[in-house]
Amino acid sequence: MKFIVLGLIAAFVAAGCGFRVEVEVGPAGTGTPGAAETAPPRLVSLAESARPGPDGVAPLLTADLAGRLGLPAGSLALVAFEERTWPNGCLGLARAGEMCSQALVPGWLATLATPDGRLFRYRGSGGRFELEP
Repeated sequence: MKFIVLGLIAAFVAAGCGFRVEVEVGPAGTGTPGAAETAPPRLVSLAESARPGPDGVAPLLTADLAGRLGLPAGSLALVAFEERTWPNGCLGLARAGEMCSQALVPGWLATLATPDGRLFRYRGSGGRFELEP
């Protein structure tokens, strides 16, 4: 029974803890929006070859944010990249009605700045980063 419960918990966490629209990022660093049109994409999934750290993540996050804002990627700057522990599997960003694992999740907070000084934050864990609303 213990293994069944642990297996169900692992499957729940691996499934992303709820519905999310993803932007898949390939090895070349190009993003393509997910097919679903019911919600704006907020999630960036890293390629297996990308390292979860400022050097491996910054180009992917700046390309994603540049596409959202219609700015050149070179105009954005990664101003902070910090380790964080999130309160749940949804990285503290649960949407109404969304189920999240209730375990502490180690991860990162990446902050990017636009030329006019606006700040945008991505919360991350494992191979995914989600733009804060």
